[in-house]
Amino acid sequence: IINNYPEWKDKVKVIYNGVLPLNTLKKEVRSPIIIGNLGRLVEQKGQKHLIELATILKERNLNFKMIIGGSGPLRDELQSLISKKELDNLIDLPGELQADDFFSNIDIFVFTSYFEGSANALIESLQYGIPAVCFDISSNPEVLEDSKTGFLIDPFNISQMADKILLLTQKHDLYSEMQTNCSITIEKKFNHLKNMKQVEELFL
Repeated sequence: IINNYPEWKDKVKVIYNGVLPLNTLKKEVRSPIIIGNLGRLVEQKGQKHLIELATILKERNLNFKMIIGGSGPLRDELQSLISKKELDNLIDLPGELQADDFFSNIDIFVFTSYFEGSANALIESLQYGIPAVCFDISSNPEVLEDSKTGFLIDPFNISQMADKILLLTQKHDLYSEMQTNCSITIEKKFNHLKNMKQVEELFL
């Protein structure tokens, strides 16, 4: 809107989707590291890239497991690809998962969507203090701060995604710092109570 109508700039206010801050305890990256993705199993979410990612991480000898949570029309195709690449012992497709069950049991969130209006799953990863790696496209840069709460990578560059995951497993101080930054970002930008108050103030 601002790009097309710059004179409206002072009349536009962006209020993001919010979540409730959690008192998330810091944790060390476990071994095997648990990498997770959560979303509808559809083309838009790009989960086929996760199979490529797992193949690369396996070749680089990372001790990991991957959880791809969610249901959708691509499930059978994804399972077939997993079996074809001989990754059944590394990738799990558990179906629908509640956010708390999912984020409480992963170490790094990988987000492969091609576009998002507002990436709720990415916001939830911040809520649970889970550093994320995603493509630098769509609304992702509005949620994730590169090298602060995770990494924004070149679109569809899965080798680069693997590099960042390996970096997080090697630099424990960086991982811990990102966890802290996740909590700060939720409080400043995505706190549901504060954001609802902003909505109320618009009508006063």
